[in-house]
This record gives sequence, structure tokens and C-alpha cells, in this order.
Amino acid sequence: MRTKMIVERNVIYGSTDKEFLNADVYRPVAEVEVPVVILLHGGGWQSGSKEMYAEWGPFLAESGYAAVAINYRLSTPSYATWPGVLEDVRAAVNFIVGKANEWKLDPLKMAFIGDSAGAHLAAMYALENPCNASHKIQAVVGVYGVYDLAEQFRYNLPLKKNNIRNLMGGSPDEHPEAYRAASPIHRVEEALAHPAFDTKFLIIWGELDQTALPAQSKRFAARLQELNCQVQTCSIPDQAHFWFNRIPEVPAGTLDSYPNQVIIPELMDFLDSHVKQSLPGNFSGAQVKKLQQMFGSF
Repeated sequence: MRTKMIVERNVIYGSTDKEFLNADVYRPVAEVEVPVVILLHGGGWQSGSKEMYAEWGPFLAESGYAAVAINYRLSTPSYATWPGVLEDVRAAVNFIVGKANEWKLDPLKMAFIGDSAGAHLAAMYALENPCNASHKIQAVVGVYGVYDLAEQFRYNLPLKKNNIRNLMGGSPDEHPEAYRAASPIHRVEEALAHPAFDTKFLIIWGELDQTALPAQSKRFAARLQELNCQVQTCSIPDQAHFWFNRIPEVPAGTLDSYPNQVIIPELMDFLDSHVKQSLPGNFSGAQVKKLQQMFGSF
């Protein structure tokens, strides 16, 4: 039997000085609170939209998750959006927390799925917010993401249009500290300094990717492993970029197509294990283990 769901499109969750920001919400009809997955689209921080997750949203709702696919401000050569675009993600999270009672959501069981630029934003939010009183980011799924902006800028240099320059408003030479602060690979150690941080990561990429090189995902996953973060990896040997979700007129990205059919079981097992079945309350696994050692298992 298919799970009944409620779909609300173009829900306003915030605004910038230029526009309102909206989201599509897919919620299972449930008697108890359900976990939440926030969906962050790719597009080089300068294109893309929430509609790219039009199949993932219903699929997640049918699997027992509330899914929220958001739009966020997009950069242009004359409109640098960092760090404002991360504030859009924060506004969306806070909006969802504010709707928790009305929508029967569990804000302590939240996760991100992001592809490409969306993977960057998902990782950045989780690492920059290691502990929150109102919500907990239990997991991040990053698909062919960018995790080192300076490295991606250098890779893009031969291109006439450099989307990293548009995002940051300049080059790494002009803004070295800003580039470092905006790169997830350089934020892991700082996040781990907080005892409540234990977000789990699933990092996915295609080995043939020439848009966001596989090295971006591999180096980020290695950094997480080096610092003892919980991270899983999934490499697709015969895929490049633009296959995880739908782009208009592009014959790829459906959930029933390859390689999504290969990835979905692992992705859903990851979410179920680390989000749906996570412990109640805002504690890290390490904190719980210490308490168990002090007072005995419970």
C-alpha cells in the first residue's frame, strides 16, 4: 500500500533583498512525528531549482520522511551570493523547525541530500552548525559535490565563466580566508571540537566526472575519515555528472534509471540507520557512550 502524502508547492520560507524564497514540501500522512530530509539542488550556485527533486520528494515521503526541496538565491557575475546563500539554507531549516508541530516533524532527526553545489551547501551547513538547541542534522548525503572552493576555482580557470568567482565575488588570491572558510574540507576539525557534533556523511561521486572532479569527493571523505567522522563512500565507475536528479530535457536522473537504482538501497539504508533510527535528544554517540560507561548501559 502506498503511503498517503500531502504535497505543498511554492511555500514561502524566507526572502532576500531581491526576492521571496520558496520550497516544495512532501509529507507523509502520519500520526507520529517523522524525520525530515532537506533537498538542495545543484547548478553551480547560479542555476537549478527545487523541481530537480520532483521525483525524490514523493519517494522520500512514501518512505516515511518529510522532504523539503528548496530554492535559494543564485549568483551572477555582478551578484556574489556567499555567504547569503548559506543563510538561505539556515532560514529554510528554521522555517521547518517552526512548522514541526503543525506538520508532525521531528526536528532532532534532520538530514540533507544535496548534489553538486547543493552538496557543498549541505556539508557547509552541517559543519558550521555542530550543535543547535532546536534541531539536529543527523546525516548529509553529498552527490558529486564541491568541497574545496579554491581547488575548484583553479580547475575552472580555463573556462570563460567561472561560477566560483561569481559565488565568492573574486578569486582565492583576492579572498583567501573567505575561500577557506567556505570550503567544507577545511571546516571538519572545527566542527569536531564541539562534543555534540556527530553528523554522518554519505559521499557519492562518478569516476568520470569532469565538472566536479572525483578528487573533490575523495579528498573530503579522506579528511572526514582522518578525523574519525562517520563517513561512507559510493563511487560509480562509469558515470560523470548530472545523473542523480532531473534536469529539463536531459534523459537522465529518474529514480528508475541507472545508477540511481544501484544507489537508492544504500542511500535509504544510510538514512534509516542514521536518521530515522537515531537516538532521541541532542546528544552525540560519543556522549552517550561516556554516559553508559559512567552509569551502565540502558
